[in-house]
Amino acid sequence: MPLIGLGTGGYAPNNSFPHGEYWNDSVAEIAVSAWLKLGGRRIDAAFSYHDQVGVGKAIRESGIPREQIFITSKVGPGGVCGGALGYNDTLDQMKDVLSSLNVTYVDLLLIHWPYVDVRWPYSRNHPSTDSLCQGHTPQACRQSTWKAMQLLFRQNKTRAIGISNFEAKHIQDILDMGEMIPSVNQCEFHPYFHELDLVEFCKKHKIVFNGYASIGTPDWGPWSRNWNSSISDLPLVKSIAEAHKKSPVQVLLRYSLQHEIALPFENFLPGAVDLKKRRIAGHVAYSKQILRTSTCFSHVLWLRFRF
Repeated sequence: MPLIGLGTGGYAPNNSFPHGEYWNDSVAEIAVSAWLKLGGRRIDAAFSYHDQVGVGKAIRESGIPREQIFITSKVGPGGVCGGALGYNDTLDQMKDVLSSLNVTYVDLLLIHWPYVDVRWPYSRNHPSTDSLCQGHTPQACRQSTWKAMQLLFRQNKTRAIGISNFEAKHIQDILDMGEMIPSVNQCEFHPYFHELDLVEFCKKHKIVFNGYASIGTPDWGPWSRNWNSSISDLPLVKSIAEAHKKSPVQVLLRYSLQHEIALPFENFLPGAVDLKKRRIAGHVAYSKQILRTSTCFSHVLWLRFRF
């Protein structure tokens, strides 16, 4: 798995709940195309992002062999329009993932969230068909979902399976099954949000910790709802960058890498609010900084999965 990847679930300000709007297919296509031209080879997508058709189109039109591109996707709850947890629900969502991406397999499939947030209207209106997910048995629901993930792995529809936004107690539900261990846990990680105990828990169980939102998110924190800013604009981050003659983004990425965190780069773009071209220009600018930053480190830029 390439250490650095492109996240395709974008942020932008609007009145939707809880995190603003995601990209659409045309935006995703342009961003993925630019990322691949820059040399990027890992792409992070999801059922709930509703832009995988654009992701798949960019991959096909790039001319790059499919086996050279690492595709991550996710099933289950994941925002305003995520899917349900549950055995058959997971299998059905995977059909949509493969169809929209127009591929026969993904390299990594994650359960997007360990529970359904009833604050999301979509989740309330689209309950799970799994009886184990319809009551007050979250552990049984997660375990039933994980059984479906293992089936997809055995069917070669994904080369590895993992989880996202799982805390230690959620991971323990999976470990207690005595079956396949998740390859990856993808969680938010940056200097202003770092669950180091969770990182150590994952290391103990040989689960790769994959960070996201490396330069923060606009929906909470000291920069909350300031859509023209991020933690790369905070005075402390800027002063560290100036002292080491690096950019603020490089400093933030270095923080994750020094904690041995694999990361997709941030997909919230400061200043990229309304215009698609500005949004993509911001993405490309960050992409160049990330690829340039990665060459400065002695870290090995590939992590092996336990297939």
